[in-house]
Formats: sequence, structure tokens, C-alpha cells
Amino acid sequence: MQSSSSSTKILKIVEGSENRKPVKFFIKEIPKNRYEDAADHMCTYFLADEAICKSTNVKDDPVAVKDFRSLFLYVLEGGLSVAAFVENPEDGKSTIAGLNILYRGGKEKDLEFQEFTNNFKSEKAKRILKVVSDTAAEVDAEKIYGTENYLGGLGLSVDPSFRGNGIGYHLLLARNEIGRKNGLVITITVFTSPISAKIADQAGFTILCEKLRDELVDEKGEILVPNCQSESFKCMGKRLE
Repeated sequence: MQSSSSSTKILKIVEGSENRKPVKFFIKEIPKNRYEDAADHMCTYFLADEAICKSTNVKDDPVAVKDFRSLFLYVLEGGLSVAAFVENPEDGKSTIAGLNILYRGGKEKDLEFQEFTNNFKSEKAKRILKVVSDTAAEVDAEKIYGTENYLGGLGLSVDPSFRGNGIGYHLLLARNEIGRKNGLVITITVFTSPISAKIADQAGFTILCEKLRDELVDEKGEILVPNCQSESFKCMGKRLE
């Protein structure tokens, strides 16, 4: 796969550094020919670093990784996801420095999403998704914003080599243009760590609902993710600009 990310419109150029050398990050929609690369990135970095996935050691569970990879690819097919690319002059293929997997949410779309994840083989993966869905369960987008349709986020990840450049923040801001392009005026996402919630706050998100880790339990009354370092999870939203 030698094609770069040049086939999609540049949403923003962010200047930063890598190993003390200046570098430019091109924020773009992820083209179809990079979906596999995007899924690889998420399985390598997101599953290792995201608070809930880290606490359950998802990256070392082949069944859970397979489930999540299938979910990443399924959502990527919606064509809304964005990434920060760094051009690589050596082989002509840009590097994915960070990405945010996005999807169109709403009552009908949420049911389709649920039907897809019902086929998961990993109980660990199912528990993780239950934390997210239970955190957002009480949020009524139509009551709060006047519309049930929203731009949702499945996961935001940045390659450790490029962290410290504000990529996560700029990927969140890119939702403004993605929303405009696709007729979506709000965005809603569950943030699972204090750091990600702080970045979301800086990007204009507000807390719609917050759930304590220890109040999210399964049908037996057992805490879903007892070893997670995050003491609470926040469903946050904003009107897109």
C-alpha cells in the first residue's frame, strides 16, 4: 500500500516536533485505503493505553483484540473518522500520528451498533462496551440539544512518538468540520480518563453525565472494571461550531 493520505482534504495543519525536530501534522479524514492502518494503530496504541482497556489487559487477549479490530473497521467504513498524518519522504507513505474514530449516532444507528457488538466473542470486550453504554445511558440528546443525531467517538489515540503536540485536542476540534459536512450539529462521547476529559473540556465539551466506576456493575452486582485507575467516567458533549 504505497498511496499516502493525499486523496482527502486537509482540515488543518498543526506544527509540532518529533525528537526535537520540527514536523507538520496534517489533520484529514481517513481515506479508505488507510482503514487497515488505522485499525492497526488502534489495536497497538489505544487498546494498550485507554484506561479501561489497560486495566483489563485487552492488548494481550487475542479474542478481545479481534473483536475490537472488527469494530474499528466497521465504524471506519462510515467514512467520518479523522487522523493526523505526517508525510514520510522516504517511502511516500504518510505516518498516522494519531486518529479519532467517529460515527453517526442516533436511535436507529445506535441499535445497529448494538447488533454488531452483540456478536462479540470476548466477554471482556463486552464488559468494556457496557461501561461506555451505561455511562451514556441517561443522556437524552434530543432533550438537551433538540436533536437525536450526533457525531460520536469510538476512540482517540496518539502514537507515543508524537505525544505532547496537542494532536488529541486538534482531532477533537476537527469534529466541527466533520459535523458541518455531514449535517450533524452536536457531538457526544464518553471520556474514560481525567486526562482525556480535560482535553475535551479545553475543546469546548461539557459534562452531560458522570458515573462512578464502582456504581457500574454487571447483572450479578459485580463492578465491571474494578481495576481501572479512573474513578469515574464522563459522557460529554458540545454543539459543533
